[in-house]
Amino acid sequence: ILEANADNYMFAADIVVKAAAPAVEKIIEKVEQVAKKFAVWIRTKVGGLTKAQIVEKLNDTDAGNGMVFKLSDYARNLLDKKECTVTEKAEEAEFATASLRELGFKENPTTKEFMNNEFLAKFDLELCRPDDGPSIRLAYRDQPNGEWLPIAMKSIFSDGYWHVFSLERRGSKLWLDTGCIAYPGLRWDLDSRFVFRVRKVKS
Repeated sequence: ILEANADNYMFAADIVVKAAAPAVEKIIEKVEQVAKKFAVWIRTKVGGLTKAQIVEKLNDTDAGNGMVFKLSDYARNLLDKKECTVTEKAEEAEFATASLRELGFKENPTTKEFMNNEFLAKFDLELCRPDDGPSIRLAYRDQPNGEWLPIAMKSIFSDGYWHVFSLERRGSKLWLDTGCIAYPGLRWDLDSRFVFRVRKVKS
């Protein structure tokens, strides 16, 4: 009888452990996400430019070392939208890059699942401001050829689609483009990498 009871206890314990395993894994996953922070990728001055000045600085201008800044028509149209606001006073800001896999996703997330400040806050990140993209473009001059980096920002409806700015180098040309359609329900590849603003944590 004792042996039978012991077997029953072991069987019951095994069921409890197996039933609890998914919940434990979720807790561990959440802890890992909360604990993970991302290193500063670039620190630069942002804001302080009018839309006309942004266009002037990025429209076929010398970027040094044989490179040229380029502004696509899509980016120019996005910049013209009233939702694409500019910050009057220049300030220093920090930015980080992260893939969706590094943000803890196991399945391809939609735009609205990760492009929101509530989700990003646990990583000490936040969405970029509309004029962060142009400012980062002016500062990021050593971009590897072929690299494409979309800016995590609130998407803006332009040219019939929801767009965000993107940074791309094609040969000797450093482009500010839109380059991607970011409507809320779009699902992204887990290895897609974005630029995020690093939150200023109050001491």
